[in-house]
Amino acid sequence: MDLVLSDARHDIVIEDGDFKLTETTCESLRQRLIIKLLTFAGEWYLNLNEGIPYYQSILGKPRAKETIDIIFKNAILNTPDVLEITEFVSEITKDRFYKLKFKVRSICTNEIIPVELDTRKATGAYEEFDEFDYNDLWWDASNRLWNTANVVFPEFIGDDVWQV
Repeated sequence: MDLVLSDARHDIVIEDGDFKLTETTCESLRQRLIIKLLTFAGEWYLNLNEGIPYYQSILGKPRAKETIDIIFKNAILNTPDVLEITEFVSEITKDRFYKLKFKVRSICTNEIIPVELDTRKATGAYEEFDEFDYNDLWWDASNRLWNTANVVFPEFIGDDVWQV
């Protein structure tokens, strides 16, 4: 299970003051694929190789669409739980953004998972978002997430003794 991210903004989804979790393996895999394909290589400090080499191999360079397709297909196929790509359609738009739609077969369920991606979301050029309302439920849930992620453990001083 993963935290559900909204399709429009890729923000954590909060319902009734609590975080929404993915319900199926397929939903989790679809979300992991989108996150991977929108992540710039070198962006995540825990694994600098994770993501797409946007700066290194795509942006600012005259590349054939077929070359970019290979980069994305390799990233998709190297994602855990992906068995195969069953369908792949891509285009470079008039305003020079890369869009793709693809379907993958999951190892876990043998189910076909459709994914649609617009790289304008990765490059920050996507301006169609509504202003987000940070209400009290959002702040309560984000504080709970922060407190969960930032637990301070007592110091271990040896011989099964913990100093608080």
